[in-house]
Amino acid sequence: MKTCAYLILLPCIVAAAPVFAESAQSTATLEQAANASQDIVVTANRAARPADTIGQSVTVLDTATITERQAVVVSDLLRQTPGVTVVRNGGIGTTTSVSIRGADSDQTVALIDGIKLNDPSAPGGGFNFGNLLIGNIQRIEVLRGAQSVLWG
Repeated sequence: MKTCAYLILLPCIVAAAPVFAESAQSTATLEQAANASQDIVVTANRAARPADTIGQSVTVLDTATITERQAVVVSDLLRQTPGVTVVRNGGIGTTTSVSIRGADSDQTVALIDGIKLNDPSAPGGGFNFGNLLIGNIQRIEVLRGAQSVLWG
């Protein structure tokens, strides 16, 4: 009976050997890489949190992405963002509206440093993105979904 127990125990020990083969250094390296590339998003819940812990659909365009895409106006950057539709009535500087996930442009809230830019007196009620240049913009966060409780 004792021999039978050893025969059952031996394959378990051999099978567990590959588990111990992974060193702590490789898992620590993975954690460091994950922490180094983690974006912090404030828009989704009005609190600074890592992007991978947020339940909402958020796209973050940082300084490197903005520089890499070489756009002149913000609407050109937003046009390449998933779920965002940009309608421009002519060239740069003309009336430009942005809608997210098929909603009307007046249902899309535009904020710069937490200040609401939508103009209720404008014909569409939304913000005109036609004159918003890339100039001093360091980061753009696009939050898709129903967020009226937080942002109105």
